[in-house]
Amino acid sequence: MSSANPAAFEPSAVGTEAADAAFAAYKQSRNSEADRLNHAEAKAQLLKKVDLLVATAIDNFQEQRDVTISPEQRNEAKQAAEQSVITLLDAEGMRDLQT
Repeated sequence: MSSANPAAFEPSAVGTEAADAAFAAYKQSRNSEADRLNHAEAKAQLLKKVDLLVATAIDNFQEQRDVTISPEQRNEAKQAAEQSVITLLDAEGMRDLQT
């Protein structure tokens, strides 16, 4: 395996895509008021899910391109995903408070 070309792997893009996927799944599972988790529980569950999605996306990227993604790039993608999903969840929480 070769080292990943920094231009070919975009940690922030991987992170953002994972956050969007995790948040979309969260919103689909939220069918009624009774199904809603409190904000802290939702955030914890989404962070776990987004971390798993990032790891899976990176593993798939490595397999498809026969490259190795550095721990620093993995961490950057994870941080981007976590920040993005927190932002999405906080925005959703603000909308909930306004309704």
